[in-house]
Amino acid sequence: MVTPRTSIILFLVSFLVTFGHATAQTWKYVIDAKSNIYGAGHQTPPAPSGGGGGIPPLMVPLPAPGAGFVTLNHVIGKISFDSGNNWQGPDGGNRVPGHTRTDMSSFGGISGIIHGTKVFFLVGVFLDNTTPVDPAPARLDFTGNDGFTEIRPALRQTFFIGDGLTGTSAGKTQKFHVPPGATRLFLGFADGSTPPPFVGKPGYYDDNRGQLSAEVVFPPACILGSGANRPGGRISFSLVSDPCLPYLVGSSLGTGPIPFDSRKIDLSPDNLLFVSVLGYLPWIFTGYQGLLDHKGGGKAGINIPNHVSLIGASIHTAFVTLCPCAPSGVKSISNTFSFTITK
Repeated sequence: MVTPRTSIILFLVSFLVTFGHATAQTWKYVIDAKSNIYGAGHQTPPAPSGGGGGIPPLMVPLPAPGAGFVTLNHVIGKISFDSGNNWQGPDGGNRVPGHTRTDMSSFGGISGIIHGTKVFFLVGVFLDNTTPVDPAPARLDFTGNDGFTEIRPALRQTFFIGDGLTGTSAGKTQKFHVPPGATRLFLGFADGSTPPPFVGKPGYYDDNRGQLSAEVVFPPACILGSGANRPGGRISFSLVSDPCLPYLVGSSLGTGPIPFDSRKIDLSPDNLLFVSVLGYLPWIFTGYQGLLDHKGGGKAGINIPNHVSLIGASIHTAFVTLCPCAPSGVKSISNTFSFTITK
């Protein structure tokens, strides 16, 4: 028997699968060429190699700890590392003899960064609410690999951003996944001269000139998960999006994606998705429908049945917010949180 409640949910699921209208959270910033990425989380930007420590890097607060992913749009401007000579864009360059590679050391709990063919490009680092301390994470090497489509850096691990595209001023928008626990994103540059330039410890920021502008974009909705991923355990989800909107959560065994309109949701249209969305097992899938609070927060969870046969299964979960004013009735679509059931 199809009840009115089931009909309404099926109607919403059809919207989820076939339509969508998401409004991203976007902030515009200016990044000064003197922004010292090694100053992230510290009171004073360091310059152990001399030449001045410049200014602290730009700090971007995250809308929620570990909030999904970040993209950067319209990263434009010109910057110089030598007092207004040899201007270049956010992807960096190698036109100046002796300034063709980056091999910056880690310092003060912030990792260095390596690039064999470019110098002075826009970089970022995610931090939690603590002050960085040594040892820093491993350095990332972007030689021949700065055109990635997405990256998952660790806390305090400096990563290449450039213009935020897979190619210089062209290509797809890159995704920078936020590590668990991160509350802040810092934007700046890795500069120094041991010598040679851009090798060794940080410094020589005071002769930098120019600035970049950028739009930092967060997904319109974010889901985070934590808990015991074992039979008999529970995974709790924190939902973050626009305040006071109805939400609908779904879980599936795959990440699809399900295409709709010009977008997609990273879930698969399998039996688990429909069981979880339709609310057939409310003692397992808790809080999968509800109303976000006045701060845009919500709670949901999965009570994992105590069956060893579930070990090895991967579960993927996302949610949407609903609004009749949206063209499709679905305002926002979250990232997908994934976990695997273990012993």
